[in-house]
Amino acid sequence: MEIISASEISQFLYCSISWHLQRCGYKPKSDLLETGIKRHTSLGKTISYIGYELQKSRRLALAGYLLIAVSLSVIILWVIILVA
Repeated sequence: MEIISASEISQFLYCSISWHLQRCGYKPKSDLLETGIKRHTSLGKTISYIGYELQKSRRLALAGYLLIAVSLSVIILWVIILVA
């Protein structure tokens, strides 16, 4: 028994003939379809890049917070040593 995905069910409900032809291996040819595929690919790459940059900025922010914590600790220890 073959599993049918939710997107296939949606496609079947939209156009059962198109769904059947795709299941039989027919690949439609259209300039608009090719343009859409290229745009989706480009958008996917952009989203992946944004996710990577977001992770990088979070790591840099964490490093900054750690540097501030270490600096404050050194200053507090220096003040304690001077007072003592």
